[in-house]
Amino acid sequence: MRNDIDKIVLSEDQIQQRLKDMAQEMESDFEDSAVFIGVLRGASVFVADLMRYISKSVALDYVQVGRRRNGDGGWDLDLIKDISTDVGGETVYILEDTVDTGTTLKYLKELLLSRGAADVRICILMDKSQRVEEESAADYVGFRVTDLEGQWNYVVGYGIDFNERYRNLPYVGVLKKELWAPLEI
Repeated sequence: MRNDIDKIVLSEDQIQQRLKDMAQEMESDFEDSAVFIGVLRGASVFVADLMRYISKSVALDYVQVGRRRNGDGGWDLDLIKDISTDVGGETVYILEDTVDTGTTLKYLKELLLSRGAADVRICILMDKSQRVEEESAADYVGFRVTDLEGQWNYVVGYGIDFNERYRNLPYVGVLKKELWAPLEI
């Protein structure tokens, strides 16, 4: 599996150090407790590691959102897995691995605020802002990344997949072109 990686973009050490720093930033912004909501599946590793650096009380839940094409050529979002945690009056953090268009994060933020969350903040591991179509307004960003010459669709590891594989790599890397180039048309 590691032989499938062309280059490492974010090392395991870089990621862990940034998570420690993010945890300190986040802790200074909430009183005694907060609710963390991870966006499945990509954010699962990010959420687990980040939580280990938080010393205050946090509740944890997960949400999963799917996208499908609508008749207008755009996308509709479907809530595949909803949270079971009551967010009324809570400070809520949405944790996501990457942001592509920002549409999902905007949808989730509005949903949680409509359910009575006192505040909703967005925390992402990697900001690919050159592709953002909606205002994601991330409050916490692990890494701001460049386009890698159009190869961002083929970045894997640390929870991020390609065809549901490679999530278990402890770093973020780019797949070798021969693994994804046949898919380009």
